[in-house]
Amino acid sequence: MESLNSEAPHDLDSRISSAPSLRSDAELQGASSLNEVEILQSTHDQTVAFFSDLSAKHGISPAGVGWSTRSQIRRFEEVLKLGPLQGSTLLDVGCGYGDLFRFLKDKGIQVDYTGYDITAAMITIAKHQHPEIADRFHLVDILTEDIIERYDYIVANGVLNLIYGNNVAVMARLIQRIYEACTIGILVTMTSALTQRPKQGIFYYDPVEILCRISPLCQNLVLDHSYLPHDFALFCYRKSLYD
Repeated sequence: MESLNSEAPHDLDSRISSAPSLRSDAELQGASSLNEVEILQSTHDQTVAFFSDLSAKHGISPAGVGWSTRSQIRRFEEVLKLGPLQGSTLLDVGCGYGDLFRFLKDKGIQVDYTGYDITAAMITIAKHQHPEIADRFHLVDILTEDIIERYDYIVANGVLNLIYGNNVAVMARLIQRIYEACTIGILVTMTSALTQRPKQGIFYYDPVEILCRISPLCQNLVLDHSYLPHDFALFCYRKSLYD
């Protein structure tokens, strides 16, 4: 993926005008000989293998989900910017061990929390870590399974940062699916192509491309690149700016 780091500022307008918009699921096949089902299954399997290995190595810790303590706190603090969370329904996609629930609880913020993850070991641990809401953790892949309920807010923190080969199309699918399942707004965080210290095996998203991709879906949005040097947060809201 082309990085913005080497790009002259005057090229930005041409990038915005030429960036592709959010497309149908058929785009997943665009740069691959695999069909859509195979691409999504490969994404699923790669993610599960990666996080199962991390969980086995590092246990219940930020490192167990591939984060540092600092980056976990910074990403969770972004959730606080999403809106008035108190008393809301919130779906945590890629919930891991349910650490976001504990973070909000420690802040005195009570939400009707649900956590989805595709790694069975993490869901099992989350249930043990939070017995009072054990029935709210579910093994679900939202890329292939429907979100039956509707939630005020949906959060997806750093869930598709590995290199899959069709990252932008898969990310667009994730954003569209969770946006359609929320009633107020969503937050998605992802690793950024603006980083000056890229790591091997991590995909870095171009913030301009992502912004252009989702603009046909949502115009009431905020992009925050101020909380970590290698990460950005995308907030999208259902409320029309014309209301």
